[in-house]
Amino acid sequence: MCGRFTRFTPVADIAKSFSAIASQVEIQPSFNISPTRSIYVLHGGDSRVIKEANWGLVPAWSADISRASSMINARVESILEKPSFRSLVSTHRCVIPIDGYYEWKPQMTNGKVVGKQPFYFRAIEESEYCHDGMLAIAGLWTTWGSGDNAYVSCTAITTQASEQISEIHHRMPLLLDKAGLATWLSKDVKIDFDEIKISEQLRVKIQSVSTRVNNARNDDPSLVEYAVIDESQPLSLF
Repeated sequence: MCGRFTRFTPVADIAKSFSAIASQVEIQPSFNISPTRSIYVLHGGDSRVIKEANWGLVPAWSADISRASSMINARVESILEKPSFRSLVSTHRCVIPIDGYYEWKPQMTNGKVVGKQPFYFRAIEESEYCHDGMLAIAGLWTTWGSGDNAYVSCTAITTQASEQISEIHHRMPLLLDKAGLATWLSKDVKIDFDEIKISEQLRVKIQSVSTRVNNARNDDPSLVEYAVIDESQPLSLF
């Protein structure tokens, strides 16, 4: 899964990197974006545009928005089967630009999980999955309600982890290289998911970070700095 990520690149720079029109809404940079937060999403069409959405999909048919945090991710393997997602694949695709994301590796003692160590993942500059230092996640968006009650939300698509990332977690965001991004944002109603399948050769920068990221209230640049894993201390679950 993908449960926390960072976005500190200014919207004007994001727009330049993705050849898009920038949003006029300024969302504060964050080193610890948690579910239901407002984020930037990239839409395709005749011209690319950056808009705002809340992270955690709320289907149009929902009674309210109370379960948004439970739909932050959509598994690519079942996306065409789930009622909440399948109708969106044709016309409501988007891309979530991020600077990096966090994942947690279970720490085992005597066969039992005693804690989780957080790791931070970010782009490698020479990789085709790097977009001027950023990563791009395939996503879906929709609108719940209308008028003053309109609530725009999105979900990040996940897939089986590549060989490198599977050492930390068995799932990862569906990252897009430059060709995959163009395919995902195209007007094509049907998508060939093989065209955006992640290469097993995908490499990203991975480093252990402080467990301070476990608390969503903590939000500062130190969260993405390297932290030595202290094997002698149990890691609190979050």
